[in-house]
Amino acid sequence: MAINHILIAIDGTGSKEWRRADGLNSHIHRFYSDFTGPEKLYLDGPGNSGLDVGDIIDNSTREIYRMIGRLIRRNLVNNLSEIKINIIGHSRGGFIAIKTANFLQNPISFTRVASRGGQETDFFNSTMGQHIPPSLNVNFIGLYDAVKRTATETEGDLSLRNVEKTAHAQRQNMFLSRPTFQGMTIPNAATKSFDTSHGGIGGDPGFFTPSNKGKDIYCNALDLVNIERSWTETIASPLDSAYTLYWKSGASSKEQRASDVRRYWQSSINADNFIREQAAQKAIPLGGNSSHIPWSEKDQILGLALKSITNI
Repeated sequence: MAINHILIAIDGTGSKEWRRADGLNSHIHRFYSDFTGPEKLYLDGPGNSGLDVGDIIDNSTREIYRMIGRLIRRNLVNNLSEIKINIIGHSRGGFIAIKTANFLQNPISFTRVASRGGQETDFFNSTMGQHIPPSLNVNFIGLYDAVKRTATETEGDLSLRNVEKTAHAQRQNMFLSRPTFQGMTIPNAATKSFDTSHGGIGGDPGFFTPSNKGKDIYCNALDLVNIERSWTETIASPLDSAYTLYWKSGASSKEQRASDVRRYWQSSINADNFIREQAAQKAIPLGGNSSHIPWSEKDQILGLALKSITNI
Protein backbone atom coordinates (compact mmCIF):
# COMPACT_ATOMS: atom_id res chain seq x y z
CA MET A 1 0.00 0.00 0.00
CA ALA A 2 0.96 3.64 -0.40
CA ILE A 3 2.67 5.67 2.30
CA ASN A 4 0.25 7.79 4.33
CA HIS A 5 1.40 10.98 6.04
CA ILE A 6 -0.31 12.32 9.16
CA LEU A 7 0.18 15.73 10.78
CA ILE A 8 -0.12 17.29 14.21
CA ALA A 9 0.19 21.11 14.11
CA ILE A 10 0.54 23.01 17.39
CA ASP A 11 0.40 26.79 17.26
CA GLY A 12 2.23 29.33 19.39
CA THR A 13 1.64 30.73 22.85
CA GLY A 14 -1.68 32.55 23.10
CA SER A 15 -2.73 31.72 19.54
CA LYS A 16 -6.40 31.74 20.52
CA GLU A 17 -6.04 35.48 21.05
CA TRP A 18 -3.83 36.54 18.13
CA ARG A 19 -4.76 34.08 15.36
CA ARG A 20 -7.26 35.35 12.82
CA ALA A 21 -10.38 33.28 12.22
CA ASP A 22 -9.09 32.27 8.77
CA GLY A 23 -5.68 31.39 10.24
CA LEU A 24 -3.74 33.26 7.57
CA ASN A 25 -1.50 35.10 10.06
CA SER A 26 -0.25 31.77 11.41
CA HIS A 27 2.40 29.78 9.53
CA ILE A 28 1.33 26.72 11.53
CA HIS A 29 -2.32 27.04 10.53
CA ARG A 30 -1.44 27.67 6.87
CA PHE A 31 0.86 24.61 6.83
CA TYR A 32 -1.99 22.61 8.37
CA SER A 33 -4.47 23.92 5.77
CA ASP A 34 -2.11 23.09 2.89
CA PHE A 35 -1.38 19.56 4.15
CA THR A 36 -3.19 16.97 2.01
CA GLY A 37 -2.57 13.78 3.96
CA PRO A 38 -5.49 11.62 5.15
CA GLU A 39 -5.24 12.61 8.84
CA LYS A 40 -4.34 15.95 10.40
CA LEU A 41 -5.08 17.97 13.53
CA TYR A 42 -4.54 21.63 14.42
CA LEU A 43 -4.18 22.59 18.08
CA ASP A 44 -4.02 26.10 19.50
CA GLY A 45 -0.97 26.80 21.61
CA PRO A 46 -0.93 27.08 25.40
CA GLY A 47 -1.75 30.19 27.38
CA ASN A 48 0.91 32.64 28.53
CA SER A 49 1.27 30.84 31.87
CA GLY A 50 2.16 27.56 30.15
CA LEU A 51 0.10 25.63 32.68
CA ASP A 52 -1.79 23.76 29.96
CA VAL A 53 1.34 22.55 28.13
CA GLY A 54 1.12 19.07 29.70
CA ASP A 55 -2.50 18.62 28.65
CA ILE A 56 -1.69 19.58 25.05
CA ILE A 57 1.24 17.12 24.99
CA ASP A 58 -1.11 14.38 26.19
CA ASN A 59 -3.72 15.36 23.60
CA SER A 60 -1.29 15.47 20.67
CA THR A 61 0.20 12.08 21.61
CA ARG A 62 -3.19 10.47 22.05
CA GLU A 63 -4.42 11.85 18.72
CA ILE A 64 -1.47 10.39 16.83
CA TYR A 65 -2.42 6.91 18.02
CA ARG A 66 -6.04 7.56 17.14
CA MET A 67 -5.03 8.63 13.64
CA ILE A 68 -2.99 5.45 13.23
CA GLY A 69 -5.96 3.40 14.41
CA ARG A 70 -8.29 5.05 11.89
CA LEU A 71 -5.87 4.42 9.02
CA ILE A 72 -5.66 0.73 9.95
CA ARG A 73 -9.43 0.39 10.32
CA ARG A 74 -9.92 1.94 6.89
CA ASN A 75 -7.42 -0.53 5.40
CA LEU A 76 -5.25 2.30 4.11
CA VAL A 77 -2.11 0.71 5.57
CA ASN A 78 -0.89 -2.80 6.35
CA ASN A 79 1.54 -1.86 9.10
CA LEU A 80 3.13 1.05 10.93
CA SER A 81 5.97 1.38 8.43
CA GLU A 82 3.46 2.74 5.90
CA ILE A 83 2.56 5.66 8.20
CA LYS A 84 4.71 8.80 8.32
CA ILE A 85 4.20 10.93 11.43
CA ASN A 86 4.85 14.67 11.08
CA ILE A 87 4.67 17.31 13.81
CA ILE A 88 5.09 21.08 13.56
CA GLY A 89 4.96 23.70 16.29
CA HIS A 90 5.55 27.39 16.96
CA SER A 91 6.89 28.91 20.20
CA ARG A 92 5.78 26.70 23.10
CA GLY A 93 3.99 24.65 20.44
CA GLY A 94 7.49 23.69 19.30
CA PHE A 95 8.32 22.55 22.83
CA ILE A 96 5.14 20.45 22.75
CA ALA A 97 6.14 18.95 19.39
CA ILE A 98 9.46 17.85 20.87
CA LYS A 99 7.87 16.36 23.97
CA THR A 100 5.29 14.53 21.86
CA ALA A 101 8.13 12.90 19.94
CA ASN A 102 9.70 11.93 23.28
CA PHE A 103 6.47 10.16 24.26
CA LEU A 104 6.37 8.28 20.97
CA GLN A 105 9.97 7.18 21.49
CA ASN A 106 9.29 5.63 24.89
CA PRO A 107 6.45 3.05 24.95
CA ILE A 108 6.24 3.11 28.74
CA SER A 109 5.51 6.83 28.75
CA PHE A 110 2.45 6.17 26.59
CA THR A 111 0.76 4.18 29.35
CA ARG A 112 0.17 7.42 31.26
CA VAL A 113 -1.51 8.96 28.23
CA ALA A 114 -3.43 5.82 27.31
CA SER A 115 -4.81 5.42 30.81
CA ARG A 116 -6.84 8.57 30.16
CA GLY A 117 -8.15 7.38 26.81
CA GLY A 118 -8.57 3.62 26.95
CA GLN A 119 -9.83 2.90 23.44
CA GLU A 120 -6.41 3.41 21.81
CA THR A 121 -4.82 0.79 24.04
CA ASP A 122 -7.68 -1.67 23.54
CA PHE A 123 -7.40 -1.30 19.78
CA PHE A 124 -3.65 -1.96 19.74
CA ASN A 125 -4.05 -4.93 22.05
CA SER A 126 -6.56 -6.61 19.74
CA THR A 127 -5.09 -5.57 16.38
CA MET A 128 -1.37 -5.87 16.97
CA GLY A 129 -1.30 -8.50 19.69
CA GLN A 130 0.66 -6.43 22.15
CA HIS A 131 -0.16 -4.61 25.34
CA ILE A 132 1.85 -1.46 24.71
CA PRO A 133 2.21 0.16 21.26
CA PRO A 134 5.72 0.05 19.89
CA SER A 135 8.07 2.99 19.92
CA LEU A 136 7.11 5.06 16.91
CA ASN A 137 9.41 6.92 14.54
CA VAL A 138 8.63 10.46 13.46
CA ASN A 139 9.22 11.42 9.85
CA PHE A 140 9.58 15.19 10.36
CA ILE A 141 9.44 17.85 13.04
CA GLY A 142 9.21 21.49 11.92
CA LEU A 143 9.92 24.05 14.63
CA TYR A 144 9.07 27.72 14.30
CA ASP A 145 11.23 29.37 16.99
CA ALA A 146 10.65 26.75 19.68
CA VAL A 147 10.93 28.08 23.24
CA LYS A 148 10.95 26.50 26.66
CA ARG A 149 7.76 26.22 28.68
CA THR A 150 9.40 28.34 31.38
CA ALA A 151 12.68 30.21 31.38
CA THR A 152 14.15 28.18 34.23
CA GLU A 153 13.08 24.62 33.47
CA THR A 154 15.29 21.77 32.33
CA GLU A 155 14.64 21.06 28.65
CA GLY A 156 14.94 17.29 29.02
CA ASP A 157 15.74 14.91 26.18
CA LEU A 158 16.37 16.85 22.96
CA SER A 159 18.20 14.09 21.12
CA LEU A 160 15.03 13.10 19.22
CA ARG A 161 16.53 9.73 18.34
CA ASN A 162 13.24 8.57 16.83
CA VAL A 163 12.96 11.58 14.47
CA GLU A 164 14.27 11.24 10.93
CA LYS A 165 14.52 14.98 10.24
CA THR A 166 14.13 18.12 12.36
CA ALA A 167 14.12 21.68 11.02
CA HIS A 168 14.21 24.78 13.22
CA ALA A 169 13.61 28.38 12.11
CA GLN A 170 14.82 30.78 14.82
CA ARG A 171 14.69 34.54 15.35
CA GLN A 172 18.06 36.18 14.81
CA ASN A 173 18.06 38.55 17.77
CA MET A 174 16.36 37.18 20.88
CA PHE A 175 17.17 40.31 22.89
CA LEU A 176 15.00 42.50 20.65
CA SER A 177 12.05 40.12 20.52
CA ARG A 178 10.43 38.44 23.52
CA PRO A 179 13.65 38.24 25.57
CA THR A 180 11.81 36.28 28.28
CA PHE A 181 10.94 33.56 25.72
CA GLN A 182 14.15 31.55 25.82
CA GLY A 183 14.95 29.67 22.65
CA MET A 184 15.93 26.02 22.38
CA THR A 185 18.99 24.52 20.72
CA ILE A 186 18.06 21.21 19.11
CA PRO A 187 20.98 18.87 18.36
CA ASN A 188 21.16 17.59 14.78
CA ALA A 189 18.40 19.93 13.60
CA ALA A 190 18.69 21.84 10.34
CA THR A 191 18.65 25.33 11.86
CA LYS A 192 18.49 28.78 10.26
CA SER A 193 18.08 32.23 11.82
CA PHE A 194 15.85 34.99 10.43
CA ASP A 195 15.78 38.73 11.12
CA THR A 196 12.22 39.01 12.35
CA SER A 197 10.32 38.80 15.61
CA HIS A 198 9.32 35.70 17.54
CA GLY A 199 5.80 36.25 16.24
CA GLY A 200 7.16 36.84 12.75
CA ILE A 201 8.72 33.38 12.73
CA GLY A 202 5.23 32.10 13.50
CA GLY A 203 3.52 34.21 10.82
CA ASP A 204 2.51 37.44 12.56
CA PRO A 205 5.30 40.02 13.09
CA GLY A 206 3.04 42.06 15.37
CA PHE A 207 3.22 45.27 13.34
CA PHE A 208 -0.03 46.54 14.89
CA THR A 209 0.54 45.30 18.42
CA PRO A 210 0.88 48.02 21.09
CA SER A 211 3.90 47.70 23.33
CA ASN A 212 1.82 46.99 26.41
CA LYS A 213 0.72 43.72 24.77
CA GLY A 214 3.91 42.73 22.98
CA LYS A 215 7.62 42.83 23.66
CA ASP A 216 9.07 43.25 20.19
CA ILE A 217 11.00 45.98 18.44
CA TYR A 218 8.46 45.52 15.65
CA CYS A 219 5.38 46.56 17.68
CA ASN A 220 3.46 49.64 16.54
CA ALA A 221 5.36 49.72 13.27
CA LEU A 222 3.15 52.36 11.64
CA ASP A 223 4.04 55.03 14.20
CA LEU A 224 7.68 53.99 14.32
CA VAL A 225 7.98 54.40 10.56
CA ASN A 226 5.73 57.39 10.03
CA ILE A 227 6.49 59.79 12.86
CA GLU A 228 9.63 61.93 12.76
CA ARG A 229 10.54 63.25 16.22
CA SER A 230 13.55 64.80 17.80
CA TRP A 231 15.16 63.21 20.84
CA THR A 232 13.58 65.81 23.11
CA GLU A 233 10.15 65.25 21.58
CA THR A 234 10.52 61.49 21.96
CA ILE A 235 11.48 61.80 25.62
CA ALA A 236 8.64 64.25 26.32
CA SER A 237 6.05 62.14 24.50
CA PRO A 238 7.32 58.58 23.93
CA LEU A 239 6.08 56.47 21.06
CA ASP A 240 4.14 53.34 21.95
CA SER A 241 7.14 51.06 21.63
CA ALA A 242 9.43 49.40 24.12
CA TYR A 243 12.32 50.01 21.71
CA THR A 244 11.79 53.65 20.72
CA LEU A 245 15.36 54.68 21.59
CA TYR A 246 16.76 51.77 19.59
CA TRP A 247 14.79 52.83 16.54
CA LYS A 248 15.91 56.45 16.91
CA SER A 249 19.57 55.55 17.23
CA GLY A 250 19.75 52.61 14.84
CA ALA A 251 17.41 53.70 12.06
CA SER A 252 17.15 57.48 12.08
CA SER A 253 15.60 58.01 8.67
CA LYS A 254 12.03 57.22 7.76
CA GLU A 255 13.14 55.25 4.71
CA GLN A 256 15.50 53.15 6.80
CA ARG A 257 12.72 52.33 9.25
CA ALA A 258 10.41 51.42 6.36
CA SER A 259 13.18 49.24 4.93
CA ASP A 260 13.51 47.45 8.26
CA VAL A 261 9.79 46.66 8.33
CA ARG A 262 10.00 45.27 4.78
CA ARG A 263 12.94 43.11 5.82
CA TYR A 264 11.19 41.87 8.95
CA TRP A 265 8.18 40.85 6.89
CA GLN A 266 10.22 39.15 4.16
CA SER A 267 12.15 37.28 6.85
CA SER A 268 8.85 36.02 8.26
CA ILE A 269 7.97 34.64 4.83
CA ASN A 270 11.46 33.19 4.43
CA ALA A 271 11.20 31.38 7.77
CA ASP A 272 8.05 29.59 6.61
CA ASN A 273 9.60 28.78 3.23
CA PHE A 274 12.61 27.25 5.01
CA ILE A 275 10.43 24.88 7.02
CA ARG A 276 8.41 23.97 3.94
CA GLU A 277 11.58 23.29 1.92
CA GLN A 278 12.85 21.01 4.67
CA ALA A 279 9.45 19.28 4.83
CA ALA A 280 9.55 18.69 1.08
CA GLN A 281 12.75 16.69 1.55
CA LYS A 282 10.68 14.25 3.61
CA ALA A 283 7.94 14.08 0.96
CA ILE A 284 5.29 15.75 3.14
CA PRO A 285 2.26 16.38 0.90
CA LEU A 286 1.40 20.10 0.76
CA GLY A 287 -1.26 21.09 -1.75
CA GLY A 288 -0.31 24.75 -2.00
CA ASN A 289 1.14 27.71 -0.20
CA SER A 290 -1.70 29.82 1.13
CA SER A 291 -0.59 33.43 1.31
CA HIS A 292 -0.85 36.15 3.90
CA ILE A 293 -0.16 39.86 3.60
CA PRO A 294 0.68 41.92 6.68
CA TRP A 295 -1.53 44.90 5.99
CA SER A 296 -4.63 42.71 6.28
CA GLU A 297 -3.66 41.38 9.73
CA LYS A 298 -5.71 43.64 11.97
CA ASP A 299 -7.40 46.86 10.90
CA GLN A 300 -7.77 47.48 7.18
CA ILE A 301 -7.16 51.26 7.44
CA LEU A 302 -3.99 50.84 9.48
CA GLY A 303 -2.88 48.05 7.19
CA LEU A 304 -3.27 50.07 4.01
CA ALA A 305 -1.40 52.96 5.64
CA LEU A 306 1.50 50.64 6.48
CA LYS A 307 1.44 49.28 2.94
CA SER A 308 1.63 52.74 1.40
CA ILE A 309 4.53 53.79 3.64
CA THR A 310 6.63 50.65 3.35
CA ASN A 311 5.70 49.57 -0.20
CA ILE A 312 5.48 45.95 0.94
